[in-house]
Amino acid sequence: KLDLSCLKYVISGGDSLSESLGNRINEFLLDHKADVQVMQGYGLSEAAGAVALAYDDYNILGSIGIPFPGNSIKIVKAHTQDDLPFGEVGEICISGPTVMMGYLNNEKETNETLQRHDDKKVWLHTGDVGCMRKDGSIVFKQRLKRIIVSSGYNIYPSQIENVINSHEAVLTCSVIGIPHKYKGQV
Repeated sequence: KLDLSCLKYVISGGDSLSESLGNRINEFLLDHKADVQVMQGYGLSEAAGAVALAYDDYNILGSIGIPFPGNSIKIVKAHTQDDLPFGEVGEICISGPTVMMGYLNNEKETNETLQRHDDKKVWLHTGDVGCMRKDGSIVFKQRLKRIIVSSGYNIYPSQIENVINSHEAVLTCSVIGIPHKYKGQV
């Protein structure tokens, strides 16, 4: 019987929000008279916290929205500086005033993470995988390190988690890859 009509915003951050959990949160909000839906934000310590937010027209489940003013986001082919077109999945890179100057006493890690591209800007290679829609909004897919490579195929644990989490008896789950002698991982 809780009345949540006073809520102005509900924002999720810190990790990806599965579609099934997002739907359950939105149903809960609607059932409790809230006139808002959960919005997903995106950020990381290396960029002073939040750098993007899904709000208003950009608040589509699965989207982390658009960059905050002053920040730029682009998608590149993983482990390169090659820009990818709209809709193609690659590494999320961020440029702007909130990007760190480097890791303390770790030049090697700094040089791998902060790279000057052909546009002369320094880009933070986040280690996160996503794609950009034609409207400029970003879809977060997975952390590069979490991708399971099995028999040469890239498997995104978040996609499997979405299916499992959609079952009414499951609150939440986590899918991981384990080493396999022939397939690489299963």
